[in-house]
Amino acid sequence: MSNKFKNIELLAPAGSSEIGIAALKMGADAVYIGGEKFGARASAVSTSKDESNKIKNLIDFAHDNSKKVYITLNTLCKEKEIDEFLNYADSYYEMGADSFIIQDLGIAKLIRDRYITGNKDFRNDKFEIHSSTQVCVGDIYSLDLMKELGFSRVILMRELSLRKIKGLCSYAKKINLEIEAFIHGSMCYCISGQCLMSSYIGGRSGNRGRCAGPCRHPYFLDENSNKEVNILSMKDMSSIADIANLINSGVSSFKIEGRLRSKDYVCGVVQTYRKYIDLFLEDEKKYYDELKKAKANDENFLYQLHKKGGFANYLYKHNSKNMVNIK
Repeated sequence: MSNKFKNIELLAPAGSSEIGIAALKMGADAVYIGGEKFGARASAVSTSKDESNKIKNLIDFAHDNSKKVYITLNTLCKEKEIDEFLNYADSYYEMGADSFIIQDLGIAKLIRDRYITGNKDFRNDKFEIHSSTQVCVGDIYSLDLMKELGFSRVILMRELSLRKIKGLCSYAKKINLEIEAFIHGSMCYCISGQCLMSSYIGGRSGNRGRCAGPCRHPYFLDENSNKEVNILSMKDMSSIADIANLINSGVSSFKIEGRLRSKDYVCGVVQTYRKYIDLFLEDEKKYYDELKKAKANDENFLYQLHKKGGFANYLYKHNSKNMVNIK
């Protein structure tokens, strides 16, 4: 493996500690998981009475195998919740979580001051904060702000072109920021999860972890129509054919979406991307040879794991009717 690419990470979702351990065994380098509070997927099955013990076991398993666990604390926080938030964060910091994924920039500053530049010396090993995709980082000025706030990694918006990603990676390298990008899973019709539709229609805010997914529902296009259409439901992202371009662009962490999906789904997606990433790291020619031979079968396998009208992404086309799961 070239030293140039030695730090490439495959990051998998974990709706539970069981799924997290399975994903790590299948080849993920790290997993991200949410607890009972302050996560953008409040309905994920990781919430349980013995949640803390299970996530601690996951963290211990990961560290025993030289892998990592990131905790999603990526909802917006009300002022009256700040003390509760920080006490809750303390528990995962003490468990040894490698990073918190954060959307709220005020909380990010508090976390930075508490664990990174402050005097709250719970532990000696390295701890990081990563900016959630819901921060909507898509330009160099946002990268500068993330650096100033103490983030060591930025999770990019899912709506960026390959050309834009390459430019951001180049700038991020100059200021010593890691870039993480989604490679597979759900996409939002809105800009990178910044949606108010669920809150407006049903009083459940996605920015508070309670998205009802109204974009997935069929709608009548007008009052005279007798046919419902999934006009807002995006196809899933898939990027096995883009791994080489993304790595060469400077992306260092590849994120799979899906904390609400099954263990079989997560393991199948991890297994597939592990194969293509490893082939690229071993020999780029082997990666392209495998694509020619197995891309159709592998994409069909991924589709069978979660049938959603096909695959798409924003890497080469900004908008298209072919990106929407219209039935």
